Order: sequence, then structure tokens, then C-alpha cells
Amino acid sequence: MTKTLITGANQGLGYHAAQRLMAVGHEVWVGARDEKSGTEAARTLGARFVHLDVTDDASAAAAAQVVADAEGLDVLINNAGISDRTPVAQTTASDVQRLLDTNVLGPVRVIQWARAYPRWRVNSADPGFTATNLNQYRGTQTLEEGTDAIVQLATVGPDGPTGIFSGRQGIVPW
Repeated sequence: MTKTLITGANQGLGYHAAQRLMAVGHEVWVGARDEKSGTEAARTLGARFVHLDVTDDASAAAAAQVVADAEGLDVLINNAGISDRTPVAQTTASDVQRLLDTNVLGPVRVIQWARAYPRWRVNSADPGFTATNLNQYRGTQTLEEGTDAIVQLATVGPDGPTGIFSGRQGIVPW
């Protein structure tokens, strides 16, 4: 059974990707910074929960240890992300820092334990403009459409591609 960890899996794209991957036989870890919503999402899905705040080095290290103690991972989906609706004229450095800490540095924190797995394939999925809380549900795609590329990349075999950027319609040229 393929073991998959999805950060930010308590809602939106992460939750829907977890649901779809479990339907094809993945054992899914729901990673979430909010223990209540993460635990509830995992319970509803029939998945496992791991507390994981991608903005906290200690939390990322603890989550990595929990997953490693449970026989490790085959697939990691860095999905956690936030947006900020502060008008540009009112945006402060701390607003931008919070975005960078979650959306840029968060994935770096989560993959630190992955250095021990040099044979991992690393790919990037573009979910497109999907209607989620991140964009106040203004997206033009459904969650099903938004998770197509994520699920496709998470289910490729061990000889699958690496270093690609893929959307619903296939590989996106860089």
C-alpha cells in the first residue's frame, strides 16, 4: 500500500486529494496545523492524522518522526498554503513574512527528512484556479478538476517522471 502524507489536508484541495487517493488504495496521513480540524478530517476520511505546522521547524521534525516510526512514506504532497487579502497599500513586511513562511519555507521544512531518500522523484502539480477557501471560492475549477494533476502525479509508478510541472491537461512547459 502506498503511504502518502498531504500537508494542509484538513480542507480544500488537500482534503479532496486525500479522499481520491484513499479511493485508489493509498494510506493517507492528513497533515494539519490545527489539531481539531485535522483530527476531524482524518476521522471523516478514515485516514491517519499527524500534527504538522509547516511554519514551525520543531513541528515538521516531529511529524517526520511520527511518520518514519510508522514505516515512512512513499508520496509527499506539499499542499499547505495561505493567502492574504490585505490591500497592497496596507501590506506590511510581517504580512509578507507570514506568506513566505508558509508558502515558500514550509515545503522546505517538510522535505528536510527527505534528504535520506535521494531516489525520490520530485514533481510539481498545478491545480489551476480551483474554487477553495484560499481564493474565497472564486476559482473556476471544481475540487475534482483541481486535484486531477495532484492525483496523477501521486499515482505514477516508481519509474515515473521526475522534474516535471504538470496540470490537468499534462506537462506544462517551463
